[in-house]
Amino acid sequence: MRRLLFILCLFLAFIRVFGQNGEVLPVQFNQFYQNYSLVHPAGTGLNKSFQVFLGYQGLTGIFKGVNTSYAGLNFRLKSKDTLHRKGHAFGINIYNNREGYYFNRGRLSISYAWHNPISWNWILSGGISLGVINHIYQGSDISAGGSALKPNADIGVFLYSLDQTHFGLTFSQLVGGDMSPLESSLRIKRHINISADKIFKVSPYFSLMPAVLIRTPVRKTSFDADLSMLAIVQDVVSFGVHYKFRYGYSIVGGIKNIKMGSSGFDLFFSYYSPFNNKGNVNMVEATCIFTKKRLMEEDEYAKRIRLLKLQAGDL
Repeated sequence: MRRLLFILCLFLAFIRVFGQNGEVLPVQFNQFYQNYSLVHPAGTGLNKSFQVFLGYQGLTGIFKGVNTSYAGLNFRLKSKDTLHRKGHAFGINIYNNREGYYFNRGRLSISYAWHNPISWNWILSGGISLGVINHIYQGSDISAGGSALKPNADIGVFLYSLDQTHFGLTFSQLVGGDMSPLESSLRIKRHINISADKIFKVSPYFSLMPAVLIRTPVRKTSFDADLSMLAIVQDVVSFGVHYKFRYGYSIVGGIKNIKMGSSGFDLFFSYYSPFNNKGNVNMVEATCIFTKKRLMEEDEYAKRIRLLKLQAGDL
C-alpha cells in the first residue's frame, strides 16, 4: 500500500511541471492498442511474461520515403501472487521516423511499471519511461548537416481488469525546451495521452473491442482522437475499422494467438486513407508481436478468477 501511495504522489507531483507547448510530437500508430507501452509506460508488461514488438508505418505514392518503425521488448519479473497481478515490469522501445533521405528522427526509451491489485478484478499500475530524442539532418552539396539530442521522460498510470478492460493516462514529453539540429529550432510539445478499450463477449466464439486514444497538448483546447472497433472470432481472427478524427479511416485485420509450443505470435495489418485524398497518398501499417510465454494459461486463469469471485462474494 505504501508503494501504491508513493506512485500516486509521484504522479501528481509531475503534473505540476508542465509549461509551454511546442511543435514536436511522436508519430501515432493507428494500432495503438497492440502495444500500450509505446503510449503509456505504466502499460509495460501487461499479462505477459516476455514480449517482443515490431511495428512499421509508411506512406505510399510520391511520399513513400516517409515511414516510421519501432522495435520494443517488455518483460515481467516473477511474482509471488498466484494470479501474477502484482509485480515489476521493464521495457525498452527504439523508434525511428524517416522523412526521405535527409531528415531522420529517433527515440530511445526505457520504461518501468509496477502493477498492484486494488481488488480481485482490478489492477492499478504506475510507470515511468526515460530516454532521448534525436533529430538528424543529413548534409548535402548545398547545405550542411546537423543533429540535436534531448532527454525525454513520460509518467502515467494504467488501470485494467482481468476481464480485459483498460484505461490509461500519461503525461508525455515532460522535458521541455528547444532542439536545434540546424539554425531553426524545434520545440518539444508536452501533451497528455488518454486511452480506453474493452472486450465484450458476444458469444463463446465472437467478441467486440472498441478502443479510443485521445492526445491533447497541455493548456490547449485542440486534440487528436483515434477510434477503433474490432471484431474477434474465436480469439484468433481480428478485423475492423479505425477512424482518425478529422483526418481519415483505416481497414484493420490480422491473426492472434498463433501457438508455437509455449510461445506464440500476433500479426496485424491496416490500410489508411485520408479524407479528400487528392494526391492518392495512403498509408500502410503492420504490427508483429512475439510472446514467449503467458503469465498463466487461459483455463487455469479462469479457474483462479472464479475462486477469487467466490472469496469476494460476487458469485
